Amino acid sequence: MADTTQMKHIEVLGTVDRWIHWSALAGGLGAIVTGPLLQSPGITQGIGIEKGLLSLVHGLSAFIAVTAWIMHLGRVSLAWLEGKNPWGLLPRPRDLSDFIKGLLWSIGIAKSAPLRLRFSYRERFSYIVIALLTPVISLTGLSIAQPERFYSFVGADGIMALASLHSILGYLLTLALFWHIYFAMLQPGVLWFNSSFITGRLTWDKLCVIRPEWSRVILGEVVDGLIVEDTEEESVSVEELLHEGNEAARAKNYPEAVRLYKEALELYPGYPQALYNLGVALLRTKDLSGSREALTAFLAQDSFGPTAKRARELVAGIERIEREMRQK
Repeated sequence: MADTTQMKHIEVLGTVDRWIHWSALAGGLGAIVTGPLLQSPGITQGIGIEKGLLSLVHGLSAFIAVTAWIMHLGRVSLAWLEGKNPWGLLPRPRDLSDFIKGLLWSIGIAKSAPLRLRFSYRERFSYIVIALLTPVISLTGLSIAQPERFYSFVGADGIMALASLHSILGYLLTLALFWHIYFAMLQPGVLWFNSSFITGRLTWDKLCVIRPEWSRVILGEVVDGLIVEDTEEESVSVEELLHEGNEAARAKNYPEAVRLYKEALELYPGYPQALYNLGVALLRTKDLSGSREALTAFLAQDSFGPTAKRARELVAGIERIEREMRQK
């Protein structure tokens, strides 16, 4: 088992991801607060707020939210081009069953709550709604702010329809945003406030409370230096290959384990667990350069995980052996 004394913090969001998260949150909240006020001039006059100022704040908030959306899209695209898997927040078929199970558990019918891994159906739900609605709301909002640019394409009736669509989608975005704040940041029934979405890091003790199943995945069973237990299914075929590779490694058949890990990486490029296990298996076959390459790729994916320290030690040991061999 991994040593929890060496894991004071777990990184949840990197520096760039934190800025994107803060920007999206600030822009979304600003647009949501000012939008209804712009549609209710009587209220704005009653509280003494100028419409021009509201329009400026609303437009600036929308610009910040769209900028965050573009930055996130760029981050995802870059990760994909680098062979990594940036799709962890996309909804999966099992999210629907988790949603139903969560409802049944909340009213006392189901005996247990859905698994709380790194991302649950709650985060995935809000993520996909916000990701899909942001560009559409921005485009319809632009048609309201500058109708002359759209009039020749959609006409007067089209402008009115776009305005109505903007309002409807705004309400949906509000629900998704507050859903995300409530479940991801406030952690009802588990923790009064999850600060990792601000700091980017979470203490190990809090992780065990907020995401108990994920903490067990991180600890995982370790056999001969290989992580052999992970309950979060990324792909059935990939998991099967990883399992078969682990079985081959247990049997000391490291060439076969290497083959299976490489097959898993062909299906899921950049899979951290497969990269780490491949590096260890290659080291057992005396392929030092291959092992160093796989472990370095693993560290590029998971530089703060519980096995990152061991990976760095292995890379340092390989480099030391290679230097000694060159000197002979």
